[in-house]
Amino acid sequence: DIVQSPEMIAMGRKKAEIALQAIEDSFLGSSYKFMLGASTPTIADFMAYPEIAQIGPSFGDTADLTPFPHILAWLEAMRQVPCHDEVHAALATLGKLDLENPKNTIKLLGPATKAGMEAVAKAQE
Repeated sequence: DIVQSPEMIAMGRKKAEIALQAIEDSFLGSSYKFMLGASTPTIADFMAYPEIAQIGPSFGDTADLTPFPHILAWLEAMRQVPCHDEVHAALATLGKLDLENPKNTIKLLGPATKAGMEAVAKAQE
């Protein structure tokens, strides 16, 4: 088991909040649908999305993103991208992460991986 002290966890959360605020302010801004003002998703959006989405309310739900309304709007815009659900089936199957008891989450990794592979295979038919 990997064990982190409460201090390490708090430091990690603080660093994540700083990064999210930078994305909120600098990459999304108040009028941007996608990163850097693009009208359609760019490689920046596709690279950042799974990292941010996995902590958000649609998947792992491990962080409160309500202080970041532009990020929440961007997450919703990214959910509308074609094949989103197929590509993220594993995260959807994994669901909310149990940070208090990680072993509960570990038990779901196999079924989540299988669901993800099945969704991608079906999308390719």
